[in-house]
Amino acid sequence: MKTKEEFLEEMSNLWEKLQDIEQTSSDFYEFEKRFEHEMNTLEHHTLQDILGSEHRDRRVKKKSKPATEP
Repeated sequence: MKTKEEFLEEMSNLWEKLQDIEQTSSDFYEFEKRFEHEMNTLEHHTLQDILGSEHRDRRVKKKSKPATEP
């Protein structure tokens, strides 16, 4: 999991990206589309960092040994 400083640094970078998007977007639709993409990316990375890349769902099928012949 990230430290508070790493998370705040990531937020600072996102803020700069959003400012750039605001300045370079030609219309509201383009701004909204790019804004939503950045927020979804942030959400994905944050959840992946918190939960990890491994499945923690108990219902996920575990890898098993191949069947042996009788």
